[in-house]
Amino acid sequence: MNPNIKDLIMNSIISNETWNSSIWNQSQILSSLSSSSPSLLSPSSFLVVTQVDVTDLQVYVILKHYLPIPIFIVSILCILVTLIAVTQRGLWRTTVTYIIVLAIVDLFTLISLCILSMDFFIIPALPEGLFTRVYFLIETILGELVDTLLLISNWLTVLIATERYLAVCHPLKVRFIDCKYRRIFIILVILSSILIKLPGFIILGYAKEINSSYTIIIFRKIYIWIVQILLFLIIPFSILTFVNVRLIQTVRNSLQLINQRCKKTTKESILSSSSTQSDPGIIRRMTSCYPCLSCCISSNSNKIYSFHQCSSSCLKVFCCDCFNLSTKPVNNCQLQHNQQQQQQQLNESKRIFKKNELIQMNDSSPVTSPTSLTASEPTGAQLGRTQREEKKITITLICLIVTFFICQGPFVLTTVIMRFSSTGFYLSDTNKIINNTLLLCNTFTDQNHIETITPNKPFGFADYINPISVIALALKSDLSFFFYCWFCDRFLLALKKITRHKCWPKLKRHNFYNFHHHHHHRHRHLHNHHHHYHRHCYQKCSSHPHLQKLTKSHQNEQKNIIELNMPSSGSLPAEYRLPHHHYKDGGEYYQYRIPVDMVTNQHKIIKYKKPAPLPFNLSKHNKMKKKSVISLPMNVKISWSSPSCSDNSYKCSSSPKKKCTSSVGCSKK
Repeated sequence: MNPNIKDLIMNSIISNETWNSSIWNQSQILSSLSSSSPSLLSPSSFLVVTQVDVTDLQVYVILKHYLPIPIFIVSILCILVTLIAVTQRGLWRTTVTYIIVLAIVDLFTLISLCILSMDFFIIPALPEGLFTRVYFLIETILGELVDTLLLISNWLTVLIATERYLAVCHPLKVRFIDCKYRRIFIILVILSSILIKLPGFIILGYAKEINSSYTIIIFRKIYIWIVQILLFLIIPFSILTFVNVRLIQTVRNSLQLINQRCKKTTKESILSSSSTQSDPGIIRRMTSCYPCLSCCISSNSNKIYSFHQCSSSCLKVFCCDCFNLSTKPVNNCQLQHNQQQQQQQLNESKRIFKKNELIQMNDSSPVTSPTSLTASEPTGAQLGRTQREEKKITITLICLIVTFFICQGPFVLTTVIMRFSSTGFYLSDTNKIINNTLLLCNTFTDQNHIETITPNKPFGFADYINPISVIALALKSDLSFFFYCWFCDRFLLALKKITRHKCWPKLKRHNFYNFHHHHHHRHRHLHNHHHHYHRHCYQKCSSHPHLQKLTKSHQNEQKNIIELNMPSSGSLPAEYRLPHHHYKDGGEYYQYRIPVDMVTNQHKIIKYKKPAPLPFNLSKHNKMKKKSVISLPMNVKISWSSPSCSDNSYKCSSSPKKKCTSSVGCSKK
């Protein structure tokens, strides 16, 4: 027997005492056994060799390596979409800071787990020396990184639940918490988690290089008890359980109070015929809302009738019909007077409103109803909206609690058990779960060797729990994303906005809008052309019935056109045009439409004529002035034309032979 192989197998057998076996030892055993002679691999050579079923090995490899990788990829995409949607404008709330940091922590956790689950495909492609020296170090670092990130995730969840509990149950004590304190809490959680996990990374991750003395063993046990059991499992899960139970109780109590108040308001709104105290208040509120009721509602009237439109005024006045306003004794004179008034009003009225119908009619308007005048009593819409929001909060809390305990709880519990347990290979907690990779299919080519050799022990329940807990941890992000989309309306709207603006190419949107815009204008142009064609045909026959409608509509359009009395002559030069005016050569009008808020029924078209030009053209006159200075003699007197001259009056005024004081009689050259 090869002594090196014997030493390696003995090290794997006595791993409970030496604390220094790892996945590196396991892979070294397999590689050494594969390089040795086939006689050394027989089942009778070693007592440590046990029987392994090939089906169990295939199920383990599928659960451990093939199934988690697609789930990791989908979860990473869900986290990225959540980060993009949460950081959109309008979604920033008080707890969004915690959600963003928690999503980033989950993102790095899933990336590390995905890399560690790919060792089944990476290790066979690496050389033996590179695997034994580099890849084991990478797996150890990633395993401890996952432990640290999980510790941060647990305590960030505790912070979110605690702040929500204080905001709901003790709102006055949470007023001092703002974004600054939240950032401080997050930084403290991250730094404390790193400092707590650093000794475990140094001492427990590299147990082979440290002498297993008595003090080191005691330190390991104390460290595992304090960090892995108390800080990693018991304390955060206990706080989360207490806080979420209290939140659910508070939400249920608030729902009960809202239901009681809703029943109370509905009972008060339905007025019975025997009620005596609420009638004066109702009448006072009704007269304050409807001033026209003051003329027909009196304290002596027995009933209130329906309303009709008065001939003298356009107001609808209530005429007495159906309120039993008082149960006090009334004099006979008052009764007779009331009966006479009632008979006169009954003759005029067509319909009689009962008291409950009148109250329901007034309740239909949220502003003018008597019950809505008091600010302390909520309306039915407000109560329904509040109940829906409270139900959503309750369901969201329950779903997040169940997601955390079902998905992240088994992974944390398994890591703690593997840390605290003294059986099997001692690894770091995540390495024990993730990196216990069986490379039998890649290392051994003989089917007999696959059936007879196992590095440690046959498959058991704990071996299947490890990959299942990793899959559950990966599904936590998917379920959280689903709950955000299902219960948070703002998140869903932001997600729709992202998919509409970012996932749809801009070029396609541009072509789509241009197509519809062109199609709309083409349809409008054809409609106008068709309209002008018919109008031209109708003008031939003045007796056509449609021609009369056309002329009437044309007259109505002309009434809506406001024409300014401005002379239409030649336009001004470019240097004399005002920047806020619009000009057009040829004397054509510019049409301006009044905005919609000024005209409700239709657009009024305003036609502006071109403004009157200046009485002279300076640019042309300057040219002529230069010519006159050069060509004309000095004794020639130049007289300017009056403003009443036309545009070409400067030609006759500059004549050297004849003066012209007016535009009359001036001849053009």
